This record gives sequence, structure tokens and C-alpha cells, in this order.
Amino acid sequence: MEKPNPAHADSHRGRSAALVHGLALVAAALALGAVWAVGPKPISSQTETIKILVMGLITVAVLTLWSVVLALQALWRGEPGAWTMSVLGLFTVEVAALSALVCLSGRSMPQQILVRTGLPILVPFGMLVSFVAMPVAFWRVRRDERAEIAAKKPEWNNGRRWKYRFAWYAGIFPVLTAFLLPWPLFPFCACSVNWHADSNSQGDWRNSIASHTPDFIRNTVASLLEQSSWTPVVALHQRIVWNGYLSKIELHRHLNGTSRVLNEFALMGILRSEPAAALEFAMEIADGRRTCTNSMACAAATVIAEGGRAEQIRYCLNSIKSQPVDFTETLIFSLASTPNLQSDVEKVWLKLLADQNPKTRHKAAVYIYYLNAAPDMRTRIILECLKHPDVQVRYGALEAMTLNCQFQPAQDIQISLVKRLFELLDEHDLIQRRGAVRLLSYIVGAGVNTTPMPGSTSPETSGESKDVEAMRAAARKWLAEQKR
Repeated sequence: MEKPNPAHADSHRGRSAALVHGLALVAAALALGAVWAVGPKPISSQTETIKILVMGLITVAVLTLWSVVLALQALWRGEPGAWTMSVLGLFTVEVAALSALVCLSGRSMPQQILVRTGLPILVPFGMLVSFVAMPVAFWRVRRDERAEIAAKKPEWNNGRRWKYRFAWYAGIFPVLTAFLLPWPLFPFCACSVNWHADSNSQGDWRNSIASHTPDFIRNTVASLLEQSSWTPVVALHQRIVWNGYLSKIELHRHLNGTSRVLNEFALMGILRSEPAAALEFAMEIADGRRTCTNSMACAAATVIAEGGRAEQIRYCLNSIKSQPVDFTETLIFSLASTPNLQSDVEKVWLKLLADQNPKTRHKAAVYIYYLNAAPDMRTRIILECLKHPDVQVRYGALEAMTLNCQFQPAQDIQISLVKRLFELLDEHDLIQRRGAVRLLSYIVGAGVNTTPMPGSTSPETSGESKDVEAMRAAARKWLAEQKR
């Protein structure tokens, strides 16, 4: 069995590893310098740049792995000298930096899959902890071996040394992990989980960890993030507040703080941790007992729609005149897909269409676009819009329908809609006629060749007149078939 020589603490393997790793860094610098020298080019002529990057990456990867292998060989032979540990330390820092780039760069599918596994945080953390634990394990083994040699006992062989090194490493690594991992893992999980963690991330391990991290860690991390003005850090802090990843005291502090954005986000966070408290706060806004900004009114409406009782929601719907417009709009849009409240929502929507403010009427017509979940209610509201005396309301409804035609109402309601669109084919107003042609083509299944969207300002062409006649014939045929 080959015995290590303590005098060779910085043996040729450690120095060779450092030299090869230095060559890898030089190769990386040369590749980046060559890309900079070539300069920016159109996508169609970037072949040279791609070749330089590929060759540079291959060279850097080969040299880096070679240096790590040499450093590990030095460790195996009991030669943890300064050069060996420097190479492993540099490699650890490089992996950590690469992981950070993966997390902060674009959102391509491979990157999302990689982030979902947690590898961008677990791999560099494991390497950093190992970089601390391994020297301690080596030091303890050397100390124990010297103590036995001083006691006139036999010198250890390499196998026994590694057995004890791994034993010490196995004891140190989990202790360091238990104390240190929650600190970087919490912001990673909070950053990578969806904004609406309660609905879109149920069962996601990242949401579970962010929700169950001890409060003192979450509050400390959030307070540190709050001090930064860098946009990604500010967004991360806002996401933590929005998803309720803070203690109740901290959430209420943000709710009553001076930041309007954090006021709104804290209300949504409290909804996830204290639904009753969030609902009480939102009802104070609905009753007019608390003044707030428009965005805060929208947040309060969302809270009531998600957690309010039916009688509370109906109370808010029946008192729309005393509430901010943004509150009412957000509330009815949030409730549009709630089956037992659709009749109440429909009544409120019709009230908005009859409002004396033309902007309110037009907005109520345009926002029909969002009512996918209630096709019958949506079509009845559309019919009211198309019969409305305000031409801007008719414009808004036609535009919303042409942008989103994916709905299948009951047959009698659909027949009424086709009849109204059939009447609009005789309109002198070009916008209404175009909208009617477009919508009829979707409902009755006839193609449109030249008719543009209703919002188009282009002059009428001869081809559009042919489309109108073709659609009139197709609509007559469709209505006749429905009577059979």
C-alpha cells in the first residue's frame, strides 16, 4: 500500500491542477475576447461567433474537469495543499456563479425544468459546504493519526485515513446543512415559485418549503431584501409579501406601511395566512370606512371574491354606486365564473351598461372579452350591448367578441345573437358591419376573404361587399337549419 508523504503537502498534482485550471480561465478570457473582437452581427451571419463560443466552451470544460480530477487525485493521496484547495475552491465559486446565472437569466423551458429540480441552489450549496467540511475532516484525521503515532501505535494506511475522513465529513455535512441551507433555500424557493402560490403551486415542494421555513429566517431575509433598490431584489421581496411568506406581524406592518405597492401585496399575503383578517380589511374598503388607492381597491375586491361569503358578496354587488369603480370591476370579473353568483354578476354588469358615464359603459362592453367561463351570461350581455343606443358600447362589444370568440352558449341564446348580427349586416356604419361579418363567420362556419377586423380604419373594398352578401346567405341558411 502506497503511503503519503507529509512533506509533499503541495505535490506536483496540486500544482498541476492549479496550472490546468489557470489555462481554463485563460481560454475563457480568450473566447470572450474573440467574440468581442468579432462584434455584434445580424442573426443570419453569426456563424463565426457561434463557432468561437462552442470551441471556447469545449476547451474550458475539458481543462476545468481535468484540473478538478487532478485536485481530487491529490486529495486521495492525502495531499490537501494550498494549490489543491485553491482549485477546488475556484471550481466551487464558478459552479455557484453559473447556477446564479441560470436562475437570473431567461425563462426557457430547459432553465425552468432545471430550476424546478432545485439543482441551481442545491449543487453549489453542497459544494460550498463540502469545501468547508472536507478540510475539517482532513485536519481531524491528521490530528488523530499524530496522537496515535505519539502513543507508539502503527501509522495509518490510506484506506483507514479515508474511512475516518468520510466519517467526519458525514457528521459535519448534515450539521452545516441543517443550520445554513434554509437561508439561501428560502429566497430561491420564493423567487422560483408562481406568484399565486396558493392556487397555481399547490403541491410544489418550493412552495411548501417557503411556507414552512421558520419565521425568524423569513423575516430576516425579507428585511435584508427590503433594503435593496435593485429591481430583481425588489421584485423578489414583493413576491415574498404577496405569497404571505412572512410572519403575521410583518405582513400587518406592510399592510399599514407607507408603500402603496406593499400595502396591496400584504393584503393578498394575509389572505393566504389569515383569511378572516384580510376579509375584514377588504369589507372596510367596500363599506367606505377606509380610503385607499385604486390598486388597493382591486386587491380588496379580489379578497372578497376569493374568501367572502355569498351574502357579503351580494351586499357589495348591490351597493356598487358607493364603491370605487375599480373595486366593482374587479369584483364582477373575479366572480364571473362562480355558478351560484352569475345572476347577480349579470345584473351588476347590465347596471354598468346603463351607467350615465360613457367611459364606464364602454369599459363594461370591452371587458366581455374576459367572460369565457360563463358563455350563456356572456352572450346575453353581448346581446344587450349590440342593442344599446350608445354606438361606442356596440363597438366595444364587437371588438371584444372578435378577439375572443371561444364560447358556446345555449342554442336559443345563440339564435338570438345570430339574428341581431344579421340585422347589423344592413348597417351603414362600416365598423359594425365588419364586426357582424367576422362574428357570423365564426358562428355559422363560413369563411371571410377580405373583411378586416372591426377596429380597422382602412376604407371599404369591393371584396367586403361580396363577404357581406355571402355571410347574409350563410346566416339565412344557418337560421333555417336551426328551425328544423
